[in-house]
Order: sequence, then structure tokens, then C-alpha cells
Amino acid sequence: ARSDLPGGKLTPEALRDLFLCPPSEREYNWRNLFASINLLRILQKITKNKPSRLNVLIHYKAPIIVKRLLKLNQEHVQVCSLKLLKNQVKYLGRKWKSAPSNMKIISAIYEYIRPDLMDDWLLSELPGEGEIFLVPPSPSANQEAANGAKFEESLRQQVDDFNNERYLRPELADEELHRIALEESVW
Repeated sequence: ARSDLPGGKLTPEALRDLFLCPPSEREYNWRNLFASINLLRILQKITKNKPSRLNVLIHYKAPIIVKRLLKLNQEHVQVCSLKLLKNQVKYLGRKWKSAPSNMKIISAIYEYIRPDLMDDWLLSELPGEGEIFLVPPSPSANQEAANGAKFEESLRQQVDDFNNERYLRPELADEELHRIALEESVW
């Protein structure tokens, strides 16, 4: 329990005991570890409160990959992985939630990640699964996902327009390529 930990903080030993990871004497490459932590943080920021992006992650089996990262005996990787899984649990099915190994993950999220005031991450957004909802899902959940997809498309178009206008002007691109070719031929 959190109260058993010194200062209520998450320790690698507590998570190691929770997931029964064998203690490792091996040192990790800090660059790879730091890159993994940053990738998890960026993914969490990009997908937070974005159902369409979370569904894409789930479609590409991200929970399986993130579960593997929980086996690393490093506190920051585990906390970032738990935060990312917390966002995805809402869109995973009842079968995933009821698996014993996934129950440990749900317990770890509940135990080590600070809850929000209106946390509904454990409620399901998948209608027709026969689940009992504590709070019924909003009727506009599908509409919200469709609006998210439209927003993603318009944002992608705006970024493309900006990049084409700023960096790929055809008249400047040809002159620039001609200048570079002349400089290389001089050498």
C-alpha cells in the first residue's frame, strides 16, 4: 500500500515486488532509457483526452508494448507507462480488464498514479459489451470521436499548407537547387 512506502513515494522495489520482476544486476544504457522515458511522456501528452488518438494506439497494440516496459526496474519508465496505460484502459474491452496480469496493472495504476477529481478511466466507452456502467456513457461518444477525426484532418492540412508555403515554394526551390548544384560543381 502507498502508506507502507517511505514518504508515500513509489519505489522500484515496490513495483518490482508487485510485478514479480527478478532483481537485475545489469545496468541499462542511460541514453536508451532516457529516450524511452521521453517517448512515453510525449505519447501521454499527445493522447491525453483525445479518444481518436487513443483508439489509434490501441489499434496498433500499444498496450502490449507498454506492458513490456513495466518490466524494466526503473521508476520513471514504470510511472510513465502506467500513466499511458491509464489513458488507454477506458477504451480496452472487458476481456482485457479481467485478465489476471492486467488486473495487476489496473491495481498499480490505482495505487501509484494520482487520481483526478472526475476520473472515469476504469469505466468503459465500448457500448454493447454488456457492462454495467456506473455513469452511463455520453450519447455523443461516437460523435466526439468523429469530431476528433475531423479535427485531426484539418490540423494535418493546416500543417501541410504551412510547410508547403514556408519551405516548398516551387520557384525558390528550383533556384536553390540550381545554386547548390553550381556550388558543388565548382569544388
